[in-house]
Amino acid sequence: MKKLRLLFIGSLIAMMAFIAIAAVAGLMMDANHAVTREAVYSRSPEEIWSVITRFDETPTWRSDVQSVRIESGAPVRFVELGGQGPLPLEVTEHDAPRRLVLMASDLDLPFSGSWTFELAKVDGGTRLSITESASIGNPIVRFVSHTFLDPADMAETYLVDLGRHLGEEVSPQPPP
Repeated sequence: MKKLRLLFIGSLIAMMAFIAIAAVAGLMMDANHAVTREAVYSRSPEEIWSVITRFDETPTWRSDVQSVRIESGAPVRFVELGGQGPLPLEVTEHDAPRRLVLMASDLDLPFSGSWTFELAKVDGGTRLSITESASIGNPIVRFVSHTFLDPADMAETYLVDLGRHLGEEVSPQPPP
């Protein structure tokens, strides 16, 4: 019984030490990040725009979204439900078919941020760029995010899923 108690106390101390180290390390990390990925599709900007702005249809082609609930139409507000829980979003800029900006609209999230979609006509189609700009206030969440998550993952998954939906294979890249 004494060994079990010592093991429990030792585990508790180790966990508290890890949390303290994560908090200190997180305080030294930049709270803000911005990452851009882009891909080229053999479709017009209007065709791409039509797909990416039908938010209620995204669960049919995005692998990281299980459902979408539209909450309002002016401004457009909706909630994506994915593997990491609900993400309330609001359209803050809508310049068809060139620029779309979505903003996380829940102040209780462990981060704040936006996703900017820019479409440009190029030879043979459209280049779609997605920029994620986020800020993570909690230093422990910041440490975990910087250490274990790839900030480009959402944009890359989105671009690949869109390509699959359009019957194209794309390789997302950072801009030149």
